[in-house]
Amino acid sequence: MPLSADTPSALDRRLLAPRHWGSWLALGLLWLLSFLPRRLLGLLAAGLARLAPWLNRKRWHIAQTNLALCYPGLDAARRRTLLRRHFHVLVFCLLDLGTLWLRSSSRLARLGR
Repeated sequence: MPLSADTPSALDRRLLAPRHWGSWLALGLLWLLSFLPRRLLGLLAAGLARLAPWLNRKRWHIAQTNLALCYPGLDAARRRTLLRRHFHVLVFCLLDLGTLWLRSSSRLARLGR
């Protein structure tokens, strides 16, 4: 039976076009990362967060400036530590999106314990 225009299909064939391959690759990577133990995900996030100043110098500088303006009483070393911790948590959250989006609610409940 052919699908009519108002019948939702499982997957629109246009989404398989090469221009969407990057999105599919990202989803696949998030899906794979969702199977990693949280400790390993944290280690991976820590490693990637160390690259943040070089990968996105503009955002690093913006965050650095904001911390200097918001916390003038903190010395430079403590602000740098805070900045590094921020980027570690940011990367961890990005890597963990696959778990939140693609795993079952029972799996999420087990992680929350």
